Amino acid sequence: MSITFGRTPLALPEPIAELLRRYVSELEEQRTFVGGGPDWLFPGTTPHLHVSEAIVTLHLAPHKIDARRTQNARIDQLVQTVPASVVADTLGINIGTAIRHAARTGSRWGNYPELRASLSDE
Repeated sequence: MSITFGRTPLALPEPIAELLRRYVSELEEQRTFVGGGPDWLFPGTTPHLHVSEAIVTLHLAPHKIDARRTQNARIDQLVQTVPASVVADTLGINIGTAIRHAARTGSRWGNYPELRASLSDE
């Protein structure tokens, strides 16, 4: 089973895939409105709209999960792996925000052309 975020499909390992199958099955049983829009994985209370970031944050808070800190930590990790411009484009965040994350974490992707040149010289 795979799930697509944006344009990127992600293969799910079987334990996660099974949980997702169960969730989608239960979700279909709960739908109180009829067709005519996207089938959101996380539907909002208004037909045809996905759940808002604010609602997700409210649901995570009782579990002691700070959504903002979690999101920032994930961006910090991503800018260590790929250039800030790619992170910004993929996540739909401002390039300045991605660059600040990269600077704060000491990401070397800002030196990408030099890194590439030094690797080709070896």
